[in-house]
Amino acid sequence: MTNRRKKFIKGIIGPPARESDFWDREEELAMIWGALETSSVLLLAPRRFGKTSIMLKILDEPKPGWKSFYLDTEWIEGPGDFIVELIARLAEKGAVGKIWGKIQEKVVGAVDRIDEIGVSEFKISLRQRMKKEWREKGTEFLKTLMEVEGQIILITDELSLLVYRLHRNSKQEAEEFLTWLRGMRHIPELLPKIRWLMGGSIGMGQVLKDVGIGSQVINDLQIVNVREFSNEKAREFIKILLETVGRFRNVPIGIINKILEVIECPIPYFVQILIRECLNEMVRQKKSELSEAIIDKAYKEGVLAAYNRTYFDHYYERLQKYYGEEKALLAKNLLTMIARRGIVSKTELFKVYDIATQGTGTEDTFSDLLTELENDFYVVLNMENNTYRFATKVLRDWWLRFHTF
Repeated sequence: MTNRRKKFIKGIIGPPARESDFWDREEELAMIWGALETSSVLLLAPRRFGKTSIMLKILDEPKPGWKSFYLDTEWIEGPGDFIVELIARLAEKGAVGKIWGKIQEKVVGAVDRIDEIGVSEFKISLRQRMKKEWREKGTEFLKTLMEVEGQIILITDELSLLVYRLHRNSKQEAEEFLTWLRGMRHIPELLPKIRWLMGGSIGMGQVLKDVGIGSQVINDLQIVNVREFSNEKAREFIKILLETVGRFRNVPIGIINKILEVIECPIPYFVQILIRECLNEMVRQKKSELSEAIIDKAYKEGVLAAYNRTYFDHYYERLQKYYGEEKALLAKNLLTMIARRGIVSKTELFKVYDIATQGTGTEDTFSDLLTELENDFYVVLNMENNTYRFATKVLRDWWLRFHTF
């Protein structure tokens, strides 16, 4: 049975979808598994597109002969912590039980067994040792995994955020870490044994450019992008959500099409927020049937309401956090112009950029900024007429609602 045929899913807004709540994505999963047969993978998607849910699907349901392990690297502070968390995660899952003696001898030394002192104390004991020896100990640890039965997938989520944070502390450390990771993917004896599935919600290429590291550290990875649903899949997703969450017996195609029209770009996360607000509006109006008028009201006064602002604020906050103060201000100016106008030519945008930088900005830095906004799914480029628009109607409406005057 494919995920698309499932007849019960819960509306999940926030945490990743797992087990019966994970819906569809057969194409992305097929691309990932196909790529893992021959190489490691870089999975890219904006936040809230389902990237982590896909990674957890690989974790929960690996193919026969594969063992998968998941590590969220967003909160990791340095390469040593990365190695510690990796060792702890595999030991915690029982993957290294038979070879713990060798790991203790070559990697962790006199640190007690994780099952004797607990995960937290194990990490504390090991962390200090890994600060200076992370390359050697990390390499030794991965080599010991040759004795684990089956092939291994090491899933590292939000790697681009880790690299960005490493760079803020030390550019040299960030470069050394990425170079080491690439080297681990090319050790001959590890090649058929260990695959990496690395994920990022901000553009890895732009991160590398910002920190001054060449793309050669990731050019061996096969890139898989997570996009929005097709209209066909979105219609089925909407129908099942209304049937299971809203307990509708028969969902008119006109209602499904109206939801799709209002949301425009069928991102599952945005669809679920709209459907939740539709159901809330039905309760407020004491209606038993969903109408087009209710859908419009739910969108304008629910999805775009101040109480739902937290679902979208990260799009604004990440500009300041990852673009830097000067570039973030330039990006906000361009996004505001695009939001107000709907569609803006690249030439018009450059005029705004040129004025904002007082003529000090170059065409290259301008193009880099637009590429970054495109990679982070703020805008999309129409290559036929060289114009930009917001990537989603929801994001544009939200920007107009909260970030223009």
